[in-house]
Amino acid sequence: MSDYSTFVPYMTKSEVNEDTHKITTKKGKKQGKFEAETQIGFHAVNFAYVSKVTYVEPSQVLSVGGETAIFNELYSLWEIEKLD
Repeated sequence: MSDYSTFVPYMTKSEVNEDTHKITTKKGKKQGKFEAETQIGFHAVNFAYVSKVTYVEPSQVLSVGGETAIFNELYSLWEIEKLD
């Protein structure tokens, strides 16, 4: 997630708060959670928020962003499928 600002349009900052990163293993799958600070900018519109991110490697990432002037909450779910 710390690289999001290099490829997500209009994201000007994306930093993982390493102090919040926790990792566990269940049924052979690595799971984790952390908080990340993100900032969006497009012309005069700029806002920042903290996302609470959970993941299960290698297939799923869920990000829930906190309240800003533009939205109450922002959910982003990425699911990665293995193609045969």
